[in-house]
Amino acid sequence: MSNRRNGRVTSWARRCALVLCIAGLPALCGCVVLGVGVVAGAVVAGGAIVYVKGNLTQPIYSPEIKVHAAAVKALNDLKLPVILDKTDANVTTLESEFADGKRLRIKLTAVNPQSTDVCIRVGFWGEEPRSRDVLERIQSHL
Repeated sequence: MSNRRNGRVTSWARRCALVLCIAGLPALCGCVVLGVGVVAGAVVAGGAIVYVKGNLTQPIYSPEIKVHAAAVKALNDLKLPVILDKTDANVTTLESEFADGKRLRIKLTAVNPQSTDVCIRVGFWGEEPRSRDVLERIQSHL
């Protein structure tokens, strides 16, 4: 069966190509796109934690300002210095560094006034155990 008729690609083949491109889009993007997908899945699943490509992401049903305060307290618990605390529009980025020199980045994205998407990355490649520890510490302060 050919996908070409008179030298043109059929609409079925175009639709398949479009679906494949859209399905592969999250693999090319970082925290933000993943966060949108996680929040959509969390509505159904009830708050799923997802670890993909070095990023640990979870929606937290609390305002961004409270999650930010909890993240700062978590860093204090872990005796990690706050190197960067920057807010742009609805995204807050906290950065710190472990004693072994690995960087820690926490991104807080206000999804709506009562929900915040938390994305944590440790080091260049990501470390799931350390990321989970930081997330647990943040949740303990909420």
